[in-house]
Amino acid sequence: MFKQILIGLEAMTEPIVFFCEHDILYHKSHFDFVPEKEDVFYYNKNVWRVRDDDGFALYYDHKSVSQMCAYREALLKEYRERVRRTEVAGYHNGGYEPGTRTTKRGGYSNSESDYFISEEPNLDIRHRGTVSESRWRQKDFKDQSTCQNWKEGNLEDLTAWKGIDVR
Repeated sequence: MFKQILIGLEAMTEPIVFFCEHDILYHKSHFDFVPEKEDVFYYNKNVWRVRDDDGFALYYDHKSVSQMCAYREALLKEYRERVRRTEVAGYHNGGYEPGTRTTKRGGYSNSESDYFISEEPNLDIRHRGTVSESRWRQKDFKDQSTCQNWKEGNLEDLTAWKGIDVR
């Protein structure tokens, strides 16, 4: 995956990059953000996970690559280092998003990260084929600090997405 991301970053010329995934509905307000600093990785905090079979919606503070925006040059540096280290030592399933773990704590770099909040939420559609684990209860988290500001709802509660069928 790191190699695929790096190939894409090297092929593009745009100075600002928004990471996107196929199973997330991005509200147009997500793309209004402009990063303040060139060496910080930013994550949209306004994202709800939605279960595809019943529309149950869940919010908690987290940083996910699918919500990341940063300057291309910072991303190139980050992903070149990730590819290099993976080729030397193999992949370790740390799942650390850029800027969320220092090298002292098992991460790939000492980069910084921050949040931004789009006007309307993005929807992370959770289905059987989702690669990352879906946790629907706070007690399913080993570390409770990773699921702060927990909110539960339903897809119909998210007014920007009323009438959307995620199945």
